[in-house]
Amino acid sequence: MSTVANVGLQIRSLNTSCLSRVINCVCSNTTTAKTVKVAALIIGIALYASALFIPMSGTLTIALACVSMALAAASAYSLIIPAVSSRSNIFGSDFNTEQPGIFGSNIIGSDFNTEQPGVIGGATLYTTFADVRARPAYYLDLVTQNFNGLPARVRLINGAEQHALGDGIRKEFLSKLIEYLIVPASDQERPTIRLNAEKFPMLESGDNRQTYKNLGMLYSLIDQENACEDRTFQTGPLFHERFFEIVKKVAIGNTEDDLRIAAAREIVAADEGRNPIWLPLILERGSEQALQNYVRHLNLINPDSPITIEDARDHLQTAKENMDAVVNAARAFYDGATSAFQFKIKSTADSANLARNIQGEPISADALLGALYYFSDHIPQDYQTWIREKIRSSDEKWRMRFVSAITGCRALPPNKIITIKTANAQNQANCRFELHTCFSSIDVVLGLGKDAFLEGLEGVLGDGYNIL
Repeated sequence: MSTVANVGLQIRSLNTSCLSRVINCVCSNTTTAKTVKVAALIIGIALYASALFIPMSGTLTIALACVSMALAAASAYSLIIPAVSSRSNIFGSDFNTEQPGIFGSNIIGSDFNTEQPGVIGGATLYTTFADVRARPAYYLDLVTQNFNGLPARVRLINGAEQHALGDGIRKEFLSKLIEYLIVPASDQERPTIRLNAEKFPMLESGDNRQTYKNLGMLYSLIDQENACEDRTFQTGPLFHERFFEIVKKVAIGNTEDDLRIAAAREIVAADEGRNPIWLPLILERGSEQALQNYVRHLNLINPDSPITIEDARDHLQTAKENMDAVVNAARAFYDGATSAFQFKIKSTADSANLARNIQGEPISADALLGALYYFSDHIPQDYQTWIREKIRSSDEKWRMRFVSAITGCRALPPNKIITIKTANAQNQANCRFELHTCFSSIDVVLGLGKDAFLEGLEGVLGDGYNIL
């Protein structure tokens, strides 16, 4: 008995030691710790086999089996579960909230450092719109390259913004991301994606080519989700639809010179047929006759500021560089697309229609008015008149802001309904308008005059994000 008791004490001591080591291993994820975990797993299995096949007393067999099973199970759990939940190799990096953009195990229920936006935990992206605006290229890379797909959920961690797990937050996130890619965070900075006057992207020397490739991947993912799900997300007219014709020519393998000429033609066509005087220089590949005609034409227009043949050659070089920048953007966009989307680009008969399917079309006043649905008979006729007058007198920029704030999309998909309904009692008492992008609806406060109503409408549209 004493021997058994002593063995029992030793086993309990060994068990305590093993548990402490397991806890240390679980809490640590260094390379050494992972090696220890693998070794502990092997040792645990070996001890369990020993308990089964080596003759010894029943009590000792049971005790040894329990210890070995606990050791093996703890080691396996600490190795396998984090790897599965983070979708990474078990020898990969550990989750660290001090390094934004790293995949980690599901952190729901644990303390999350809200001062570190831009981290994906499980299938949830934690961020703030302020951080998305400050680092759009980072987030574009995060959702297209690291995650290899769009996050299932986006949770806002800014205290001023509410948490949401529905479709609306993802649509709102994508809309904001696309908007911030073409709007610089400050007046002193260049936008992440540069567009010319005709809304063709330009990839110049010094620009980040990977960002343009990631945009091609983002369009691929959106197209893939739209094809698989019974809903449509449209990005809004980020690029002119004729840009996709240049991408198609990249796909079918046109030469550099042909691509430059195609870019020139498409840009002229996008500019409603107005023929830039430099276009013949591109089309005739800078022949001496084309240069002379260019000089004569400009000097007739501006006789007080005549130019020379050398000036014309400089203008030709600038025009070529601008066309090459558009071609480079098209090539990067195509290279970043998935093979399925590349095939669709190459095989489509109408590149403009492909662009419209993803980007949508400009939001007209008639289309927006046709999408409005007044949920309750309690919406005053005056409100409906004021909304109609506001939409009729607005420009496309305001209509896009109206649609994106309420629906989360920068375009108006076909058959989309925007519901206008009365605010609940609490919001009515607080005179608070409210948006619900998941349901594409807006709650309005009753009993207001025209100025107060329009002020409340502008206020809620300008909040950027307000969803339950």
